Amino acid sequence: MAVATVYRCVSVLSDSVAGLPLHYMLHKGGRYAIADNSPMEYMLSVEPTPMMSSYTMWSMAVKDMLLWGNAYIYPRKIDGEVTDLVLCRPWLVSYDDINDLYTIHDAYNGVDGTFQENEIIHLFLHSHNGKRGISVLEHARRTIEIATAGDGETASRFSNGGNVKAFVTNDKNGVTGWGEYQDDQLSNFADDLDQRIKGRNFVSLPGQVDVKTVSMSSADMQFLESRKFTVIEICRFFGVEPSFVFADTSTNYKSAENANRNYLVNTQDPILKRIEAELNRKLIGRKGIGKAKIMYDRSGVYSLDLQSKANYYKTMEEIGAMSANDIRQMENMPSTDGGDTALVSANLVPLKSGKLWGTDPNQKPEKGR
Repeated sequence: MAVATVYRCVSVLSDSVAGLPLHYMLHKGGRYAIADNSPMEYMLSVEPTPMMSSYTMWSMAVKDMLLWGNAYIYPRKIDGEVTDLVLCRPWLVSYDDINDLYTIHDAYNGVDGTFQENEIIHLFLHSHNGKRGISVLEHARRTIEIATAGDGETASRFSNGGNVKAFVTNDKNGVTGWGEYQDDQLSNFADDLDQRIKGRNFVSLPGQVDVKTVSMSSADMQFLESRKFTVIEICRFFGVEPSFVFADTSTNYKSAENANRNYLVNTQDPILKRIEAELNRKLIGRKGIGKAKIMYDRSGVYSLDLQSKANYYKTMEEIGAMSANDIRQMENMPSTDGGDTALVSANLVPLKSGKLWGTDPNQKPEKGR
């Protein structure tokens, strides 16, 4: 997380997932409706445990999936009913993937013991065997090491003012003496030159001593280009568009729109589906499927983009999928009279239609009309 690109990628992924509403829904009247009065709905969308909000917990869970490879949530039960969803610290959980047993010693969250596989909600993104997750950092180790080395080199260059390293040599007449006496003079001159050059761009050299630099410049190493390359590589590992990490890329309205769409479809939605599948498997179970389900409200991805939200509502109303009161309810607005009627856009009609002439469609239009 000390690498800026890694920090930003993790923040984008964790915050975007945590910002979406997660609901517990019951099947009623041929559709799934939010169970507002259910304790499970309260835990998923408001407060999973008394010590944190749902936003905090789901943000931390995604961070654990990315940085540690695994996130472990313990559904604490009293009399068979789930009362808390406890996010355990991943380094305090040991998983035996042969016997499917979890051993947890998390004194901070008050969880201690050995649990069966169906008792722990286990979230991960990447895995070799489908049981134990692997962090993104493990895959991106070499690239992140390069980025870390680049940050260290940048700090080193700025800390010493960009001073260069060099050899001090004798051009036959600069110093006198033989053997160790000549070496002592060169050493003394090097110390003197080091003191002279600190904080200065140009210095004068005494005598005819020659100084030959041995450190490579930033241009020689293509240092800046390599740093840009590591930013793109890290974004590839996390599946985040470079523009999301404020990379120096040319963007316009269309490219920004495509970047958002690609992120939602290829990066965010797979994470949401993994979380939904695990929660439904562990909290709903085989007997409850068809009666209830846990799912994200994906319409929230456009909550800050008013134009996209307006276009979405307009399209849903025109095809008859939502009524005016449905839209007003989603915007927390009071219902209006006649707003429950479903409407369908009818821009194209026959020329003889009564909609155009205001008469019976079988009646011929008057002459001249």
